[in-house]
Amino acid sequence: IIDEKQPIPLVVRLGKWTEAGQPLIDFIRSELGALGEHVDALLREGRAALLLDGLNEIPVSRRAREDRDRQVQGLFQQHRDLITLLTCRAQDYSLDLGFDKVEITPLDPIRIREFGVRYLGEEAGAALFERLIGQEAAQTERAFLTWVTKQALDEPEQVFWLKRALPDGVEWGYDNRNWKNWLRQREHSASLLVLARNPYMLSMLTQVYITNQQRLPDNRGELFRDFALTLLVRERLVEVDAHKRPIVNAAAEALLNGLARLAYTMQIERGTTAEGNALTALPLARTREFLTETQVYQAGSASLIAVGETVRFSHQLLQEYFAARYMDNEIRAGRLQASDIWKAVNWWERTNWEEATILLAGLYSDDCTEVLNWLADANPEVAAQCIARSGATTPDATKTRLRDQWLPRLTDLKRDPQAPARAAIGRALGMPMSEGGMLDNRPGVGLRADGVPDIVWCEVNDQQAWTYQDKRHKSLPPYHIAKYPITYAQFQAFIDAPDGWHSAEWWEGLAMTTGHNDAPGDQAFKFGNHPREGVSWYDAVAFCRWLSAKMGVEVRLPMEFEWERAARGTNGLMYPYGNEFAADKGNTRDTGIAQTSAVGLFTDGASPAGALDMSGNVWEWCLTDYRNPAPDAQKEDLHSANSRVLRGGSWNFAQHGARAAYRFDYNPDGRSNALGFRVVRVGAVSSHHLNR
Repeated sequence: IIDEKQPIPLVVRLGKWTEAGQPLIDFIRSELGALGEHVDALLREGRAALLLDGLNEIPVSRRAREDRDRQVQGLFQQHRDLITLLTCRAQDYSLDLGFDKVEITPLDPIRIREFGVRYLGEEAGAALFERLIGQEAAQTERAFLTWVTKQALDEPEQVFWLKRALPDGVEWGYDNRNWKNWLRQREHSASLLVLARNPYMLSMLTQVYITNQQRLPDNRGELFRDFALTLLVRERLVEVDAHKRPIVNAAAEALLNGLARLAYTMQIERGTTAEGNALTALPLARTREFLTETQVYQAGSASLIAVGETVRFSHQLLQEYFAARYMDNEIRAGRLQASDIWKAVNWWERTNWEEATILLAGLYSDDCTEVLNWLADANPEVAAQCIARSGATTPDATKTRLRDQWLPRLTDLKRDPQAPARAAIGRALGMPMSEGGMLDNRPGVGLRADGVPDIVWCEVNDQQAWTYQDKRHKSLPPYHIAKYPITYAQFQAFIDAPDGWHSAEWWEGLAMTTGHNDAPGDQAFKFGNHPREGVSWYDAVAFCRWLSAKMGVEVRLPMEFEWERAARGTNGLMYPYGNEFAADKGNTRDTGIAQTSAVGLFTDGASPAGALDMSGNVWEWCLTDYRNPAPDAQKEDLHSANSRVLRGGSWNFAQHGARAAYRFDYNPDGRSNALGFRVVRVGAVSSHHLNR
């Protein structure tokens, strides 16, 4: 029934306009079924509303595209008074039809999650969203929502995902550090969430998710292979078999190979500029070196690249995926060595080839040993990232061999004299692996077989007078101090243990602010062999109580004079290693690492007692009340909220803080990425656990 007063909407999807030589008006008639015979009359009488969807979806050559554009333009010029809506990608709107232009706003994370839930259902949609944002962001969101329940914030999800700042007067973490860290994480250009902000890209990611039985591959190489092929199938550039698996013909293979050469060239230019994580663009004319005119249009139609006066990939990770494909060819041909990318003189510094190399490892999903062998000597840290993040399988034998290859380099001052180089090796050894824990198995760094922290003890048993706060004091009773600060892996055992962090008994009597122990502080540098930072004095005391129960002897924080005696010896050294500051004997601001480092990295910075990391890395909590120090541990008031002593300096503090006699203090509930602790033990220690 045609209403003679109202415009009739003529809705046509232009992506179906594929018949060679077919006039546009004939195509519109054919798409409208029974209404088609009335099209001429409706247009003539001005009673049609034209809604033409997907101008960019027509897979045609340049000449045919020009003919298409002329027909579209002619139709609208002939019927200028009609209500008309034309949809396409912004890059495909090359016509000047005189229309008002409206560009769709990119989807924000909340709308992305809403799309997934509506399309897939609550459970599957939420799972897709968590995969898009990544495990770390999901954990951060849960921590924020746990914290925010006590802040009475309106619309916390809106704040978390959309706002640049927290409401006035509200801080998340000391000096608002947690919020600042989250903003950097939220806006990282390599996030899949950035790709999903484009509605078309989100729908394609969702198709990959559905095709892979409601999962996105953990292997990024597989993910972007599937994603690229999904885009090409959508544009009819790749066919599918009866099981809907892509069939890559010669033309599609040529297109993919051309994109790989283009991406590799872009990566080379990106690595020689100061763009950081920015995408690289090349002039359109230069793109012709890698892609034909038709291929440029095809790749643009599939949204693999964005085409204008310059050409760039539509997402950084797409560029890196195609670069990885070309790297694979070059490595197999013997034309590319890892040392060509990471030069021996500064191999630990970023080159912007890191993500592409991880994607390269992902291409070897069943066993990425071949890529690891190519990379392991030139850059251990990136090799470890391939194991941890590529999603590819790494045999245990390969990991064991790499660990044995890297561990000696951790403290080999001849092979790697630069502290930042050894710190990168430490990160490789301490990186959490997707298939098990960290590679670093040194005594005193990780856990015992029963899951209890493994501590190596240094005996302090010199019956001599010594200097404390520049005064001579009598000798101390023998005691043992940990060789290293408590590591991230060791403290995590306390958090994860059923009788650990969440057991009220370890916090009993401590003057904490309400809710302090609801959730642990966040570790800024998540490597299992780094000192555990982000811990308050209360956290450290609770850990010691738990560890005492596990070990059956008293373990506690050191009194300030115990810490200093172990650090300075009986001669009252200025630094644990001597009286002259040395930036290469401890991790301070002057060392140039710019974060914490693996414990035990500076073997030539050992104290007279044999303890390491007593100058730099992290400030270490002492049991001692800063203003009212007690003469012994039994008289120290653990129920007080007074500030507590910190000793030893840290990675972000200058050399004066690294002096073994320097005193610092902090509120006991303070957490920072420069605060950690080590422990002392009262009672006998077996020879197996003594430092020799």
